[in-house]
Amino acid sequence: MEYKAIGKKIISFDQYESFDVAICNEPEKAIKMMDRAHYLNDVKRQYTASARIFSQVEQLPGFQWIIPV
Repeated sequence: MEYKAIGKKIISFDQYESFDVAICNEPEKAIKMMDRAHYLNDVKRQYTASARIFSQVEQLPGFQWIIPV
């Protein structure tokens, strides 16, 4: 999955589907950090470091996860 920003909205997508992930005042910064966190989690298996980055993402101005219903 990859991320892209549409306005303040962060979208997760691949070749088959896409869905809204979050809203943030600084979506490009959030995406860069989320990509890094996923890399640490999936490739490097550094789970604590990944969780710390996601925690930092959640502290960005206006950040809010979009929870599917």
